[in-house]
Amino acid sequence: MRKIAILLLLILFISVTAVIVWTYTTAAVANPCEIRIVSTDEALLALSPGAPENLVDVNDDGILNFNFSFQKDVEQEFTFDELFRVTNNSADNIEFTIHNDGISYITIKPHGSEDFFIRDSVHQNYYYRLPAGETTALEVSFSVPADVKDGKLEGKLIVNARAVDYK
Repeated sequence: MRKIAILLLLILFISVTAVIVWTYTTAAVANPCEIRIVSTDEALLALSPGAPENLVDVNDDGILNFNFSFQKDVEQEFTFDELFRVTNNSADNIEFTIHNDGISYITIKPHGSEDFFIRDSVHQNYYYRLPAGETTALEVSFSVPADVKDGKLEGKLIVNARAVDYK
């Protein structure tokens, strides 16, 4: 009789434990979250004006803007050897590329290089290696065809970077 009572108690304990485990299916966890917006000249990958300085500025939101409104004749080719710079402020070596979103007639490459990020407005799938703490200048060209009546240049340049291990 005693063995049956112990066995029944053990079965009851196991049953209650199983019910508790099965009913506890979700848990809510709250973690604090912090969002920080930094200016482009303070980010791990920083963009800064190059030369001539009057063509490029960083606004209050940290966005790098180009202003070519002084150009009256759209049937020209413009090349700016060091229009803006990219600086690697991180402790890691990186590779970066630049994508074009809507800017016509643009070509971008590292200054002094024969490799292109964007050629004739098309991304070339080229990644530039930039060691930690280093800066590189970017050459930007516009070649507006003679038959274009509206020389408006609008759009975005998107810089993508990734940490890499190279020597």
